[in-house]
Amino acid sequence: MDPSKSLKEQSVIVIDTVEVDEDLMFPHLTQLYTKIYFEDINLLYKTLPSYDLILMIDIIEHINKAKAILFLKYFLRMGNKIIIATPIEFFEQNLYESQFEYHVSLWTKKDFIKLGYLSVQYFDAGAVYLLSKEKLDIRGFGNSWIKKLRRIARSIKNEI
Repeated sequence: MDPSKSLKEQSVIVIDTVEVDEDLMFPHLTQLYTKIYFEDINLLYKTLPSYDLILMIDIIEHINKAKAILFLKYFLRMGNKIIIATPIEFFEQNLYESQFEYHVSLWTKKDFIKLGYLSVQYFDAGAVYLLSKEKLDIRGFGNSWIKKLRRIARSIKNEI
């Protein structure tokens, strides 16, 4: 580690982010991101490069479904893999007096299944969806009976 350089200057990993509202960006996060795009993803997505993985954690429920499906299809055509985490039930949200923090859509497995390969994992009040062009086998992720059994076994082992 070189204390005279930021983490992003020392990393070989490129981590970019899109933030629609500059006021919602915590200052310390600028140390992690290679590039920060302060813009609406609906206007920006066609100019972004291809990524190995796109994370949309607590994002998609803030975006109109028709518009979001357009950029999800675009990213999948480019070969990106996408992980989406979102609530499984719709609830009103009004944070930081920001219009961008309102929930405007509810997403379910049916919304994603037509887009490509889909695997889903449910957690408490949320779901995590993995989207890609081709089938991916990720340890501990998915709903097949063997994957569920392995997760249960790991949970029991961790409790012992």
